[in-house]
Amino acid sequence: MKTCQISQEANTMSYTDFLEKRETLQRLIESEKTGTAEELANRLSFSRRTLFNYFDLLENENQCIKFCRVRKTYYFEEKHDKK
Repeated sequence: MKTCQISQEANTMSYTDFLEKRETLQRLIESEKTGTAEELANRLSFSRRTLFNYFDLLENENQCIKFCRVRKTYYFEEKHDKK
């Protein structure tokens, strides 16, 4: 039983760690120096799936994230009000 509890705790990210990763991700996107999804996930030390979960969180906060294939970077696109 203890082995399972220890491994579960090792896989759990603290809220502070989560906020730090989110902030780092946001800064990298703002500076438009992310690289591909795989490169960015490796840089932040998590899986591509986790990276896209973070993207979903940012998009839920009204951020529009796009990828430029030429520059190979993610960036924030300004949202325009639809009338």
